[in-house]
Amino acid sequence: MKTTKLTALMYAVAGLSMSVAFERVASADVGVGEFTEILSPSESDLAPVTGNPPRLRRTDQEQPGAEMSHLAFFAGNKTGLYFEMRSGEINGQLPNDREQLALVPFSLTQDAATGTVKAVGNMTGARFVTDNRGNERRNANHPIAFPINNGKNICAEYNYQPNNGNDTKRYIQATANLSEEERHLVYEGNARRVFGRLDTLLKQRGK
Repeated sequence: MKTTKLTALMYAVAGLSMSVAFERVASADVGVGEFTEILSPSESDLAPVTGNPPRLRRTDQEQPGAEMSHLAFFAGNKTGLYFEMRSGEINGQLPNDREQLALVPFSLTQDAATGTVKAVGNMTGARFVTDNRGNERRNANHPIAFPINNGKNICAEYNYQPNNGNDTKRYIQATANLSEEERHLVYEGNARRVFGRLDTLLKQRGK
């Protein structure tokens, strides 16, 4: 029995787009809706089954094919990045260690006649942005995305516990086009701004 895992949807209405805690569906309550498939269901990453008749079987090593989606917009709110933890392939490539954080650039387009806004994914730029080896394959758990540097860049933040470890940490990964100065602001700069005592201690040590 072949059971294909769920697909990703983005729902953009009248220029509004927001993620909600349902099964990877974003929606707005205004006007006529337009559904966009950002990532298609996998044809090869099939859900495991057991018994006769076959029933779906889920274990701590075999998670849903796509889950915990999040998105963020660049400045202008017309283009952005969509993220999800995914076990299915992207452009024919499966993730290492079963699941990784997937990224798809997207843009909003508006129909001149109806005014309907639609999100269009750019699959040329779609890829996996992590290559982790996590406990129970949770290689990019609970991802969130947010703009930085006045919307010039987007960061993805996620939980990750290395395999054979017992310490889950929160990681942050920025878009690849950061300059060294911008990278410093994202990592050390933000940490020193939030944790003032840490900044004072480092300054006392000449750092």
